Amino acid sequence: MRPPADGNAQRIRREARRLLEHAEGAHDASHAERVERLAFWIIQQEGLQVEPLLVTALAWLHDTLDPKLRVADEAFINQLLEETIPGEARERFWQSLKHVSYRERRQGLQPLTREGWLLHDADKLDALGAIGIARAFAYGGSVKRRLYTPGEKGIRTAYPAFESGFMHLFEKLLHLPGLIHYPSAKRLAEQRARFIRLYAKTFLKEWYLRDAERLSGE
Repeated sequence: MRPPADGNAQRIRREARRLLEHAEGAHDASHAERVERLAFWIIQQEGLQVEPLLVTALAWLHDTLDPKLRVADEAFINQLLEETIPGEARERFWQSLKHVSYRERRQGLQPLTREGWLLHDADKLDALGAIGIARAFAYGGSVKRRLYTPGEKGIRTAYPAFESGFMHLFEKLLHLPGLIHYPSAKRLAEQRARFIRLYAKTFLKEWYLRDAERLSGE
């Protein structure tokens, strides 16, 4: 199954691009596009039967309602959905947005629909690997986080009050593979998490000049 290319799907993408035009780099239109592609990759891998237009709408619109961005309200999204997707799919859209956030999942809550699980897994996959690292530091910069504070420890009681982008990797990103639902997505998540661990080791070597010291001793 491929992402839909009809006029309704194109309109949803177009409106989302407009809404996300000035979003910070971690939650912009390119993120939405990758989430859509990842969701349809999971669909293909798992042989799932879903409503393609609903998956596209969830991938492109889920961050437009995020309080961090404040780029759209429910009334506008409702109007867009009424003009682009069938009534039953509209109801599932709102159901599918429930319990997909990291905070809700860490509280033991679970998505309510198959499409919600797809959104959840695809969104979390884009928070892992090289792109996940880039997004973590991009968002950290937008909220004035440091790159790294030597000796820091995560503030688990006040998520997401990480001291630095580096701590974000440990306090959030490396927990994500354990939350992934679909087997194919979990395998990809674990692969991307291994890259984050390798990156973190390299980061610390460079921060403390251990790589340079090794060269000096040669």
